[in-house]
Amino acid sequence: MSPLALVWVLSAGAARPDIDGEPWSFHPDDTVEFVDGPTGAVRVHYASAGPSATVLDDRDEDGVPDLPQVMAVTAEDAIGHFAALGFRPMVPEANLALDALGGSGAIDVYMVEFGGTGDGRFAIDGCSEGVCVGHLLTDNDFAESYYADPAEAAAVLASHELFHGVQAAYRTSLPDWMSEGTATWAEHLYDPTLDDYFGFCRAYLAEPTRSIDSPPAGVATAWTYGTALFFGFLGERLGAGVGPALLDAMEGRGDDEGVDAILEVLDLCDERIEAVWPVFAAWNLATGRQSGGTGEGWPDADQLRAPPFEVEAGADLLDDDNRFYPLAATYFQLEHAGGPLVAAFADDPTGLVFGLHPFAGGERQGAVDAAAVTFSPDGVGVVELGDLPAGGYALVGSYPQPAPESTKVRFCVGAPDAAAACLEVTDDDPAGDTATSEDDTGAPVADSGDAAEAGCGCASSGGAGGLGALGLGLVALVSRRRRAGRG
Repeated sequence: MSPLALVWVLSAGAARPDIDGEPWSFHPDDTVEFVDGPTGAVRVHYASAGPSATVLDDRDEDGVPDLPQVMAVTAEDAIGHFAALGFRPMVPEANLALDALGGSGAIDVYMVEFGGTGDGRFAIDGCSEGVCVGHLLTDNDFAESYYADPAEAAAVLASHELFHGVQAAYRTSLPDWMSEGTATWAEHLYDPTLDDYFGFCRAYLAEPTRSIDSPPAGVATAWTYGTALFFGFLGERLGAGVGPALLDAMEGRGDDEGVDAILEVLDLCDERIEAVWPVFAAWNLATGRQSGGTGEGWPDADQLRAPPFEVEAGADLLDDDNRFYPLAATYFQLEHAGGPLVAAFADDPTGLVFGLHPFAGGERQGAVDAAAVTFSPDGVGVVELGDLPAGGYALVGSYPQPAPESTKVRFCVGAPDAAAACLEVTDDDPAGDTATSEDDTGAPVADSGDAAEAGCGCASSGGAGGLGALGLGLVALVSRRRRAGRG
């Protein structure tokens, strides 16, 4: 998956692309036509001639280019899929007393030339009483995108962008990390085979120490979209019904209260973030080259990429002075010669949760197994971890509870005498004092425990959407090229 230029969020009052001069609009020389989906719920507008012309292949010889038809079929399929999962339908234009924009009351998709600056966007036509109506824009031919085929392009963009329309049926805006994270998760709900979801999740795992609700500054980045991994985790543990529950919980809340909505939904499922987050962090450890061990985890763990280790220790003593951020995780390595192992804390680690995972076969490469020990230290001092076999271990540390600030902790893990020496060392910047940084947010975080099994009452079922013969016959239409950004 290539680096992406991700530049769009929901925007209010965008003009329809049939108005020349607006961004991503049809050209005056375009011959603009449309095709309706099988149920008439979606209308796709495209250019059959002119600068914005779509791919004109017509394999079924029905007089309509196949690519717009694939988009119409897929969009209607995605709409039905989200409805089956319990999400609200997109708001019809008539509900806001708008004219039949696009010539009908259908949801409109416009296939226009993005010129390499993107490939999809959901644009708002108007809002009233906390909900919005909008339309979709997609690239006219995906000539500058990294999709394997038109069916993949249609599946990614229809599910992602239409889900922004679903969000608009609940509220006028969401925090970026929740807006893009749930829309990217929606791709996975619609079609679990789409690599677009896994690609963004890999971007999240590349920076696991960042708080879930504290994305990088500026325009939406791949990491922001990659928060889909956490929503995917909630779906795996609690059922896909957690999605509608989350959007319901956001009603009446401010854009800075996304974590509060998550806490509310977990409470409805008799869960606590303190129990859920450490499990999420452990699942993320066992991904990519580290998947395949004895612990529970992602069903598609090999499609992800293991998070980086803060300390890759070859020695038998892990000695670090680390800042732990709320709703984030840090990963460490150590070698153990065998025998008693302890963790010594020179600064107060209260609220942190640790899991010590052996590497399968004892080597510091390859799969990691279920945690040999988990612990939640409650003060300065030594925690005995037991008599453990020799070999390589991965240590997962998380700060899983609502907290306004990060916490900095000096700690050591190793043989009793060596680790205990940490308690005798002072530092110019005493760990244990809480401190803020540009990444701190004031949002809450969690603590330790096991997440509930699926079926807590939040669950609802649903399978992947299907395109039928039309989509399957079009795998050669679009070559794999650079994928640009989307909203």
